[in-house]
Amino acid sequence: MDDKRRGFTLYGKPSYGNARGIWQTIYLEARGQDYLDQIHFTSDIDSSTVKIKVYLPGYAEKDLSFNITITTENEPILKDTIISKDQANFEWVAPIPNPKL
Repeated sequence: MDDKRRGFTLYGKPSYGNARGIWQTIYLEARGQDYLDQIHFTSDIDSSTVKIKVYLPGYAEKDLSFNITITTENEPILKDTIISKDQANFEWVAPIPNPKL
């Protein structure tokens, strides 16, 4: 394959002409010193629950407070817990009464 320029070939983003490099606005977002790397929800329809797995970017250097609120039509489902020092993730199974499928 060659890299020869051809007048009939689009370069850059399609329909933006000969655009190259960063083509959208970039920005930085601040985050706290302690933050979540990922959070994953796995629903279990048969048992009306959802498994919530929280991943930290590494092992916690200290005990961390973790709070989650799941809004429902009735009462919110709340979980307040501590992710212990030296843990890298936390898992919790939350009951979801009367889920709407």
